[in-house]
Amino acid sequence: MKIKYFILVSIAVIANGCGRQGPCDEHGNPVFNSVSLGGFTLPNCSVDAYYYTLSNNIENRASSAFISESPSAVDALQFAVSRPSYFFIVHSNRNVMCNVMLDEVGRANHPGHKFIFTIITEPGKPATRVFLPYTAPLTTHRAMELIEGAWDKTARITGPTNAPLLVFGGSTNGIVPFSTIIDDLVKLIRQKNLARY
Repeated sequence: MKIKYFILVSIAVIANGCGRQGPCDEHGNPVFNSVSLGGFTLPNCSVDAYYYTLSNNIENRASSAFISESPSAVDALQFAVSRPSYFFIVHSNRNVMCNVMLDEVGRANHPGHKFIFTIITEPGKPATRVFLPYTAPLTTHRAMELIEGAWDKTARITGPTNAPLLVFGGSTNGIVPFSTIIDDLVKLIRQKNLARY
């Protein structure tokens, strides 16, 4: 299977049930822009990481996540805490084994958790969901993008490295470090044998 196809499938899964029809590509898949964060290699597979940006989605009319050409700080924060931040493609020799998305629990309606890993092994088959123990509502890249954006010039990150906090728009929210997500993703790949699909 091609990596591009799995990316399109993951975008369709994300947009499923979001309540409104947004712009679609030539294949009918919702447009939800992302950037590559690089990747890493494990003994029996490689993993490519992608981040769904704020600015190229909420301010972009060509995105299915478009809010406004001039979104407010409230709009930016709402998107940041309610939409998926990352997806990961697990592959070996460019053959895709699965796609893992860090998804929002709110869509799965499960109290006590904020995030889940959604695992897509084959298009058309039900996804597997694994609940994560994170209670903080933000991820590292979302917090950094909120700081770097024009929404709140006083935004900042405080607290210790292992439990950072974002001060933004008059509120303080916890941040799940990207390194924690990667560590848990590696455990997931090993525990679920995701590189063997």
